[in-house]
Amino acid sequence: MPPLWSGERHLQFLRLTGYGILQATAAVVAALLVRAGFDRIADPTATGSLSVLIGGLALAAATVAGLRFLETVESERLGQGYVHELRTRLFAHLLELGPEARLPCGRGALLVRFSGDLTALRQWLARGLARLLVSGIATLGTIGALLLLEPALGGVLLLAILTVAAPGFLLGRALRRSARRLRRERGRLASLVADRLGAMTTVLAFARMERERRAVARTSDRLRARAIARARVAGALRALAEGGAVAGMAVVLGVGAWQVEAGLASPGGVVGALVIVGIFTPRLRELGRVWEYRNNATVAREKIERLFACEPRRRR
Repeated sequence: MPPLWSGERHLQFLRLTGYGILQATAAVVAALLVRAGFDRIADPTATGSLSVLIGGLALAAATVAGLRFLETVESERLGQGYVHELRTRLFAHLLELGPEARLPCGRGALLVRFSGDLTALRQWLARGLARLLVSGIATLGTIGALLLLEPALGGVLLLAILTVAAPGFLLGRALRRSARRLRRERGRLASLVADRLGAMTTVLAFARMERERRAVARTSDRLRARAIARARVAGALRALAEGGAVAGMAVVLGVGAWQVEAGLASPGGVVGALVIVGIFTPRLRELGRVWEYRNNATVAREKIERLFACEPRRRR
């Protein structure tokens, strides 16, 4: 397996880190501008031009959008580059093994290594690890800024995120188990179909079409059941992320309304906090899928490593 932290990927991770820091900065600037704007509206005697605030807010929004674009492109470049290197190494290794090598899987499962497994690794790097890096930096940065600007609102938001993270960890482990079972059944079906197609002449000669059809149907039915079981766990994990994002916004709004009523915070401060939550609510939803990508990639990596562990048979 090619090392992850090597060559151009060092710079790619550094760029992604920078995108996360800049996104957090832009979000905090947007929140400060919104707070200043609302306080300016609430107090007509306050100094400051609303047009300048609106222009700054538009610039911050454009900055966040541009950084998201750059992040998406850089993430895909990271995943595609790694998978390209891995694909060429794996094919060269199989050529070195030769046709007499004893592989840990059949022809159908071997094709899965080059399709499904490499796709799982690419998705983990591009949509899992990269987003975890950028979203983690951006989310922690904005929450830290919110803790400084509005400690109570930042505290309840952090508490809501931690409350969601605990059951999410347990669901992530369950998702890994279901992903292993699903991939096992998928490999069995691929091997079965490849073997039967290779022996098509024998199947037709002995009139075993109906028998082989039932065998494929049984294996496909088990695969369907495993896929549905995995979808239940993945759906629960995504629902948890969605619910956590909405709950975080609701908690911030409720505590903020109480603080405004008690004279502990200004309406502009509460709205600014809601802007931060609104900007990174999609981030929290994306993080709900990180476990899914990671588990799929972990299983795929184990399968590919078994192929790399095979050694060519020495001729006597």
